[in-house]
Amino acid sequence: MSSVELKSIVKKYGEVTAVASIDLSVESGEFVTLLGPSGCGKTTTLRMVAGFIRPTSGTLSIGDVDMTGVPPHQRTVGLVFQNYALFPHMTVRKNVEFGLKMQKVLTSERGPRVQEALELVQLEALGERMPAELSGGQQQRVALARALVIRPDVLLLDEPFGALDKQLRDHMRVELRELQQKLKISTLFVTHDQDEALSMSDRIVVMSEGKVSQVGKPTEIYEKPQTRFVADFIGRSNILVGKVESKGKTINAEGLILPNKGNVVAGAEGISVMIRPECVEITQSGSKATSTSADVKGKVTASIYLGSIVQYSVQINKGPNLVVTQNNTGSENLKNLTVGDDVDVSFPDSAIYILPG
Repeated sequence: MSSVELKSIVKKYGEVTAVASIDLSVESGEFVTLLGPSGCGKTTTLRMVAGFIRPTSGTLSIGDVDMTGVPPHQRTVGLVFQNYALFPHMTVRKNVEFGLKMQKVLTSERGPRVQEALELVQLEALGERMPAELSGGQQQRVALARALVIRPDVLLLDEPFGALDKQLRDHMRVELRELQQKLKISTLFVTHDQDEALSMSDRIVVMSEGKVSQVGKPTEIYEKPQTRFVADFIGRSNILVGKVESKGKTINAEGLILPNKGNVVAGAEGISVMIRPECVEITQSGSKATSTSADVKGKVTASIYLGSIVQYSVQINKGPNLVVTQNNTGSENLKNLTVGDDVDVSFPDSAIYILPG
């Protein structure tokens, strides 16, 4: 399977820069996700790889072959759109076969290849149905089979789960990832859904305003964000402005005094302190047998039940209001925390991260 390489890719529409000088490579068999808010340039980047949009400048290669000016039908890529773009007047089998006809594949070869693609997505029994007779998940599988039947070097996915309900979306992303790993096909996936990106990707490219903010493995992106934007966009987080005090021994994060275990340089101004809600520990005041130097007092100001977790707002005494989440294990201690309760708040080392710069 081929890799994709973008070198200094720029796309401008008049005075507006949609994509600003992106350098990116997708290795053979790798699953790379372009993640970011609407308007960040991720879909424009994907469509440049597909050939539907020509870059203003820069070069784009697939398998070490320069594809910068090559039209879409001459590129060995398979594309799955957000709305699937199935032909409503064609059966499932005819929809999947369409790409082979465009490639002028011999009629005798089309049947076995269509059958193989339908078996890959577990739709071999539905080949004679019309798209309107299928569920959303089945239509998504047909679109995927149509992309795979041409045996592409690269699979491009433009928010393919956007039209599905949450339960089906969660199921389909597991299926797609397993299929991608089985086929070992290089994949570029576009989404604004953090859960999809974190659960499916080998690497994530976080984009903002046409630029790449950070590239890394899911664990790197989540646990060690390089910018405030990435920290804000990925997962829930408390981001506080802090400064080093007490000759470098502590960090004052908007009134919350934390030990300076990371040896942040004393006197530094404008430090950004990220505190992950799921890492903070809270218990009813006085219920802990022991305390640590990072223990502070606070009060629960809001409680939101979200099923698998409970999300609290905790006002730290003489400090900030923090979002704290706890897994719903059914423990009595968790059930008894209500609005107005006084709580002890602890910050393990894993809860605190000083953002670079």
